[in-house]
Amino acid sequence: MRQGHLPEALQDRAARAQGLDLTTLVSRVSDIAQRARETAMEAAESSNHTAATRAGDAELRALQALVGMGVDDERQAALLAMRGAVARAAYSIAQTSPEVARLIADALDRDGHPDLADELRPPIPETKEVAS
Repeated sequence: MRQGHLPEALQDRAARAQGLDLTTLVSRVSDIAQRARETAMEAAESSNHTAATRAGDAELRALQALVGMGVDDERQAALLAMRGAVARAAYSIAQTSPEVARLIADALDRDGHPDLADELRPPIPETKEVAS
């Protein structure tokens, strides 16, 4: 089902990519690390050393995954998560507002992303010739 005015190919591409971009992955893995840390602390407080060790290992693996993605500090992870939220909000608004879509497309052009800009712009309606 098509929603908004964006070309269907762009909507399909966004739907396929949703949840797989770097900012979303960083956010998800950061959440996993945080939950694992909280679980480890709770397990340690209740003297469940096995659960504390397992949760600590899960946190370490999540942190290693972040480093593997090029994220080596919490501030950087938070900024990436915020950037993703802004991008998703802009895309959502652009779906329902051709003027906003044009403004974002113009900014993408200025930033050297003409392919993305072209996909975001609403299609120009074809004109019909009138017999004289």
